[in-house]
Amino acid sequence: MVSWHLRLVSLTVGLSLFPSVALRGARPVHRRDLSFLAPFAASGKQRTRTLHPRTVELQPRPLFFSLGRAPFSVTRVGSQAQELEMAQPVVIFVLGGPGAGKGTQCGFLEEHFGFKHISAGDCLREERANEGSEFGELIDNFIKEGKIVPVEITVKLLKKKMEAFGWEGGRFLIDGFPRNKDNLDGWASLMGDICDDKFCLFFDCAEDVMETRLLERGKDSGRTDDNVESIRKRFRTYQTETMPIIQHFESLDKLRKIDANPPKDTVWTAVKALFVKEEFKPQETLPV
Repeated sequence: MVSWHLRLVSLTVGLSLFPSVALRGARPVHRRDLSFLAPFAASGKQRTRTLHPRTVELQPRPLFFSLGRAPFSVTRVGSQAQELEMAQPVVIFVLGGPGAGKGTQCGFLEEHFGFKHISAGDCLREERANEGSEFGELIDNFIKEGKIVPVEITVKLLKKKMEAFGWEGGRFLIDGFPRNKDNLDGWASLMGDICDDKFCLFFDCAEDVMETRLLERGKDSGRTDDNVESIRKRFRTYQTETMPIIQHFESLDKLRKIDANPPKDTVWTAVKALFVKEEFKPQETLPV
């Protein structure tokens, strides 16, 4: 009789420990019905029954536990991957020739759709102006020659700015990047797996229109590259290095083209319609 009582206690305790198996993905294990043992316990007979271990089949499903309150689920690897994807910042590249109006339109998008505008050129100029920068002189030489700064420097500065704004769930307009194949490959290598690159917004504008805008801007901007010589060097670089990147995005069906020749308000109307079509919602509260 004592032996059966010990067996009952041992079996009950053992089963109560099985929920730890469920934590590894098994189906919930419930306390077994032991009523079939009652006749033997009542008669006082000594019998031996062999209990064989059961094979537990792991099921790839959400698990539910109760801690005295409503059940809650444990997220599995698939859901974690989905959450990680949702946390990735959204990136839209913004390209166009010098003076196409990229910065102006990015300002409107920032105001109306809640994007954060990051100008690759501004990041480089800020770094150049930083007296303690190890890259300042190098950047200065590249900008004066109208050449493209090495991608490792540019991507490092872009990522730093994105993190300052808030990485997870952020929405960014990367203005003036990628400007050549080296930029494109460098971004894919360093940032491609951690950002959600949506498309490239391309502002298509004639060179004579852009030159007029840049010379007018140069009167007040104080920028060393807003002069005729630097402007035309930049046009040549744009045609030889950036246009192939624009064509690359077009081949992937990831190019959104805007006519940037009209006045800025007309261009903005087209840009706003495009972003609504791409299912970006305007901010709830807009300035008057």
